[in-house]
Amino acid sequence: MTSNNAESVNALFRHTRRLPLTALLDHIKGLLQTWFYDRRTLASSRSTTLSDYAENKLAEYSNNARRHVVVNIDQFHVQVRDGNLDGIVDFNSRACSCRKFDYFEIPCSHAIAGAMMRNINPYTLCDEVYTTNSWVMAYAEPIFPIGHVSTWNSSPDFVDTPVEAPDMVPRVGRRRTVRIPSTGEVHQTRKCGRYGTSGHNRKTCNEPLNTA
Repeated sequence: MTSNNAESVNALFRHTRRLPLTALLDHIKGLLQTWFYDRRTLASSRSTTLSDYAENKLAEYSNNARRHVVVNIDQFHVQVRDGNLDGIVDFNSRACSCRKFDYFEIPCSHAIAGAMMRNINPYTLCDEVYTTNSWVMAYAEPIFPIGHVSTWNSSPDFVDTPVEAPDMVPRVGRRRTVRIPSTGEVHQTRKCGRYGTSGHNRKTCNEPLNTA
């Protein structure tokens, strides 16, 4: 996941963005067109209730929940003892004191343990965004090509006005192509795929091949 989609897209198009504007937009359209088709096809092929991510999380938490001890508090609340960080689950507001249920909106192991004791289906505690149906609907709308410019239907009052480059003074030096890392962001060190040493990659490795 990412907290800034613009950062991810900017990194993806760091080379393509040097193209002329119309070529850049056509490239972005083609890429999104492929993405939507591939993801729509993948989502439609799933027979599970939830997405792959949510199904895996639910299976992991369900396995952990079998070792928990549940103590009833009232109609909506249960205390769940896990031997470490106990949790208090509120089924009415779909929350747990461990905060995982609140944050991810997928029932944590505490919530699943309480749900199993109360005969509640854990799938009903998951947020709608994790369902396969929501996954399919997110990519339901296809992206069609706009066709050649000669086939466009222009408005009667359309005036073809040339767009000039803006008046600006270019900065001195080479143009930056990579983003500035955020404060506290850990830089990922390159490692050799052959020997696992840091500082270089497989292509630039100068170490002799191990034939033993």
